[in-house]
Amino acid sequence: MALVNFYRGLREKYSPDTHKDGLYFSTDTLEIILNGSSFGGGLTNVEFSEGKLIFSFANGTVKEVPIDEATQDLPGLLSALDKQKLDNLPTGTEITEDISGLEEKVGTNDYSGSNYLEGETNLTDAVKELDTQLKTANDSLSQSIE
Repeated sequence: MALVNFYRGLREKYSPDTHKDGLYFSTDTLEIILNGSSFGGGLTNVEFSEGKLIFSFANGTVKEVPIDEATQDLPGLLSALDKQKLDNLPTGTEITEDISGLEEKVGTNDYSGSNYLEGETNLTDAVKELDTQLKTANDSLSQSIE
């Protein structure tokens, strides 16, 4: 039967000779050390800089992973399909022109003082309120028919 010694303490207190064939748990760097080889080590920071993800660990090691910029043909930080969708979103004057075109079709009437939109601050709330009113009217009508 094999016996394994377990140790714990600060990383600086680890000694390959003293702790030979034992598991040493470093309490400050969150590593497990066996015969001089480190396993684990707490992740302390992740950042993105100059096209790289940079992982910093409590034991002082740093791992850099390059991340390519996505194109419409090749993935990177986005999938190629998402990059295509992003590139095709309207911007600046296109959005203004779209709003102007919509106003021409539906008008620019202000319904904020009407019964349907009373107290609502945006179109989503107005539609929800109108839906509630229609359901209430429908329920009332259903009850009067029965």
